[in-house]
Amino acid sequence: MRMRNIAALLGSASLLILGSTVTVSAEAQVSAQADQPKAGLEEIVVTAQRREQRLQSVPISITAISAEGLKANRIETVADLNAVAPNLSVRLGAGGNQSPNYTLRGILGASSAAGQDKGVSPYLDGVYLQAQSGSIFEMADIERVEVLKGPQGTLFGRNATGGAIQIITKDPTGELGGYQEFTAGNLGIFRSKTHVDLPAFGPVSAYITYLHSQRDGDTRNLGAGTQWNYYGTGVISGIQTSPSRLGDDDTNAVMAAVKYSSENFDLIYKGDYTHDDYTPNAEGVSYLPAGFVRQLYNLSPNPMTPITTQRPDAVNNAYATPGLTENWGHNLTAKYFLNDEIQFKNILSLRQTKNYTTFQLDGLGGLTNVPVELAPGVVFPPGFIPLGAGSNHNLAS
Repeated sequence: MRMRNIAALLGSASLLILGSTVTVSAEAQVSAQADQPKAGLEEIVVTAQRREQRLQSVPISITAISAEGLKANRIETVADLNAVAPNLSVRLGAGGNQSPNYTLRGILGASSAAGQDKGVSPYLDGVYLQAQSGSIFEMADIERVEVLKGPQGTLFGRNATGGAIQIITKDPTGELGGYQEFTAGNLGIFRSKTHVDLPAFGPVSAYITYLHSQRDGDTRNLGAGTQWNYYGTGVISGIQTSPSRLGDDDTNAVMAAVKYSSENFDLIYKGDYTHDDYTPNAEGVSYLPAGFVRQLYNLSPNPMTPITTQRPDAVNNAYATPGLTENWGHNLTAKYFLNDEIQFKNILSLRQTKNYTTFQLDGLGGLTNVPVELAPGVVFPPGFIPLGAGSNHNLAS
């Protein structure tokens, strides 16, 4: 399956009050009478209504997560927001096609039809992400995430009845600096993030970030080695082989930003690219009713996925083959400051998503149906494709 969505030249102009950045500051208040320090509340400025406001002054429910909060809670993709955003649930679509299913305040935002708005809408630097398939990807440098709860018809977009998820990436600082992060763990987990801030050259500043993340799948594939010939499908070509493990992930991402700043005008360009090679998640079954399918399961000579209510160590997903997701985009944001309180802002953006994978949806796997009598009184009709490990199947027909 290959799905392609291009959001081309998304231009929008809006009149904003104040800016569109986040500042976090903590102030200690001193009592005038006792001259003793008192701890003050942390002030967080958000852009939940497309203008800069104090979080306490915004009349809607918001969960704002800073870069430090994302790092402390190991939030690497939108799928990890379950842990820090109340009332928000993010689940992967069946088969591991990198499609998130958002549920916020009981509203499911899982639509990906062209031109159809989702009940829960994601945004990246103010640009609406229409494509659902392949939209779970790692960004190299995120400044903050805002989860806006409730209808957003007058704020971020029509028909977003459940809410919106806004991802904001970092702007260049103009100061020379950088950092290097390494993470390692079981299942072959390794993550490296390299960030370099370049010094300002006159009114121009820039940075670049590179991210590599990998992990091994946690489920063995009993159908490993099954080959599928895609030469006549017109989507992908060549022989695809079912992998030995399910749930593998290998991601490389890069992001660069350049900022031009003058007294009353800012121009910021951001470009990002993500390449993700992965294998689909494992699919199994927890119950089979008595009847024909149960008889097929019992008579199949191939290694079958075990029927269990617990997470199995191995399944037969012979139909699953490795998948690929590519996301790239350009964002050009211009700001003109008319005075201290009013600014004009225009966003020009181009985004593209490419995703294809084949996956085992039924969870049975290894089920063999051949036109012979395998048992007295049990005859299987012809025309079924065997899913035995190591066999070769021609999908062109």
